[in-house]
Amino acid sequence: PLKTITFIGMMFNSSNADLKHFFNVTRSLTSFAYVAKRLLTHFKELALYRRGTQVTSGNALAARLVRSALDLGIPILTGTPARQLLREGNRVTGVLAEQGNNELRIEARRGVVLACGGFSHDLQRLKQAYPHVRRGGEHFSPVPEGNTGDGARMAEALGAKVDIRLQAAAAWMPVSKVPMGAGRYAAFPHLLDRYKPGVIGVLRSGKRFTNESNSYHDVGAALIEACAEQSETAMWLVCDRRTLAKYGLGFAKPAPMPLGPLLRNGYLLKGRSLAELAGKAGIDAAGLEQTVRDYNLGAVQGEDRQFGRGTTRFNRYLADPQHTPNPCVAPLGEGPYFAVKVIMGDLGTFDGIRTSVVGEVLGTDERAIEGLYAVGNDRASIMGGNYPGAGITLGPIMTFGYLTGRHLAGVEQGLATAANAREVA
Repeated sequence: PLKTITFIGMMFNSSNADLKHFFNVTRSLTSFAYVAKRLLTHFKELALYRRGTQVTSGNALAARLVRSALDLGIPILTGTPARQLLREGNRVTGVLAEQGNNELRIEARRGVVLACGGFSHDLQRLKQAYPHVRRGGEHFSPVPEGNTGDGARMAEALGAKVDIRLQAAAAWMPVSKVPMGAGRYAAFPHLLDRYKPGVIGVLRSGKRFTNESNSYHDVGAALIEACAEQSETAMWLVCDRRTLAKYGLGFAKPAPMPLGPLLRNGYLLKGRSLAELAGKAGIDAAGLEQTVRDYNLGAVQGEDRQFGRGTTRFNRYLADPQHTPNPCVAPLGEGPYFAVKVIMGDLGTFDGIRTSVVGEVLGTDERAIEGLYAVGNDRASIMGGNYPGAGITLGPIMTFGYLTGRHLAGVEQGLATAANAREVA
């Protein structure tokens, strides 16, 4: 799991009981008892195993898949980058990999499957695919740093079709950069704080630009569009001291966790007034003050008169059900005020290698390259750049990966191959 979304190495599921109790630990005996038990169990796991063993979300999915591979005796070679696809005639027959100082030749009986995670850290392709990067903006992805587009490059060397055609070439995720010391940063994905009452997102002009409680992909798309005429694509999440103490903001945890280190390293900004906060953030002070005045007029009645925040079930899902009348909306009260700068990141690429339904890699002539397959984020997504719900990368990855596996195993599935099905997406 990302270190930035764990607490002393403890994983949370964003919608389970853990977070609800941790948020209420100082206000409920039930929550206090729950948190105490959870912490004691976690410290015991750290003492016995040097890590927490209660895995949730994507970590649990990965653990189950690894367990299956180990049970079947399938070797997992780490630190062994693939460098080149091997070919005999028109058929891909294996890969040339690197293991330490040695060259490793791996032969394939049925085919080579590319599953290199997409191109989220391929800087050259990002300039081509991401509009905010093309205009000079920053992109900071929380996905594994090894996802550098190796699969796409190796496939292209054999004539595969990897074109950038989608307006949203990735699943957008607004992130903040957490200083980790020695000039290093880690990405904090803003999965929860945007939904909470009393938190708003503003541009450098000080103005809001979207419903902050929409999905991360939709908020990201709105941010990219709102900054279309600017070199920088960024927003600032802003709240007052009461909201910060109750919910936290980005990597800054709720009370009673200390804020000093994050104020000193510049991650969290603080101002006694909105004007002072704006000055530290480089935001237009008059614009921010007017935005808060306008927002508060409706917020005192639980209304977002500009963007209708909290009017859908999706908005309310990760908000605060105990805050009424609108779990997503509360006014910004007295200072001091706080802000965190948010830029664009992603949860994986949508554009990628073009394939048939069963994963056969297609060449620029739309014909399958014999013996070569692509799955996961290496493969162009069936979603076509849209993000209708959480897990929209994982769902197609598992579904079509399963179909590719069955095809390679020779299991009849009644689905067309490249001969009569040219495209998936």
